[in-house]
Amino acid sequence: MRKLAPTLLLLTSPGRVTPALLFLTLLSTCVLAQTGDGIDDSNVTVISTFEARLTDASRVRVTPTPPAPDTLRVRQEYLIGDRPLTLDYPAPTIRPRGIQKEKLADAKNGYVSIGGGLPNLLYGDLSYDVTSIDNLELGLFARHLSMNNDGNVENQKSSDTDFGVRGAYLFDQGFAVKGGLGYNTKSRYYYGYNFSPTDTAETPLTFTDDQVRQRFSTFAMDASIFNGTRTVADIDYDAGLSFYIMDGNPAVRENNLDLHVGGTKWIDEDRPLDVKFRASFTSFKDTSTQNLNNLYFMPAFTTPIAGRVRLKIGANLTLQEDDFDVFPNISVRRTHRGRGDLRLRRLGRNHSKQFTQDAERLQPMDQHALAGPDLRVLARVRWGGR
Repeated sequence: MRKLAPTLLLLTSPGRVTPALLFLTLLSTCVLAQTGDGIDDSNVTVISTFEARLTDASRVRVTPTPPAPDTLRVRQEYLIGDRPLTLDYPAPTIRPRGIQKEKLADAKNGYVSIGGGLPNLLYGDLSYDVTSIDNLELGLFARHLSMNNDGNVENQKSSDTDFGVRGAYLFDQGFAVKGGLGYNTKSRYYYGYNFSPTDTAETPLTFTDDQVRQRFSTFAMDASIFNGTRTVADIDYDAGLSFYIMDGNPAVRENNLDLHVGGTKWIDEDRPLDVKFRASFTSFKDTSTQNLNNLYFMPAFTTPIAGRVRLKIGANLTLQEDDFDVFPNISVRRTHRGRGDLRLRRLGRNHSKQFTQDAERLQPMDQHALAGPDLRVLARVRWGGR
């Protein structure tokens, strides 16, 4: 303890304790602890065991409270630089409001019309369309009209019968085919002899129906291929053939084979350039046989003028044996048609469901659509003439 007394005295002495003094005190204590005698550091005696226990705890409920709302209003100012954006978007579709679309009537595949009249008149018109197959239009038709007044006027009667089938099919590749078969027969009885003046004492003129009848029977067929959809090069094409045999009983017979190839190049959507070629071979036989072969080349160009009229300039070049003719074809139409209308007219005629042999009946609307002033200039130039 003699060595520790000065240390304690220094600690208890008044005054400020400096860091150097504190370091010397700790150093002296460590030296005294290391130089102690009589400590046996080889044995450790456990006086008592220590058992750690936790005291009883109780749950303390804490109810959170929201912070006081900040109702302070602060005015913020932002400076944003102008950055105009260029957006490309299609024009909006304008549709009328408040107009309900009319419900279309259910389409019928079949059509039947039967009638009668006096004297002894019979009329019938039948047709049926096959619509259950995609991309196929197939129609069957038959018509009959007959009249018989033989009871009042000898052999005053007539009869017309017409039946056939027509169809068109559109392939997935974009081209389409169409064709048809038909048979037509017309019977005419020349009864005018009954009105010839005769003496009452003479026997009236009389003939059997076979002696005054002339019957025209025609069998016809046609087939063609054309583009059913718009092509990449904006070119429409059409090629085909037609054939008919007409028998005029008695003693008349006529055969015809017609080939055609054509194309249309659309320029600026409403300026078609047409090029067509046609070859017709006809044979006629009565008491002798005659042949008539014609070749046609028909270029034409149509363009709108001022958006109100359409000007068509073309020519029809024909060749028959050694006879070459040129027929200019110039027309001005008031009706304006865009490309879509013209193409719809062409394809609509090809795909019409009213399959008949009469082109006007297929598209009766064309006659009204093309109405208006029409100026045509025709001329003829002969070369090596006959």
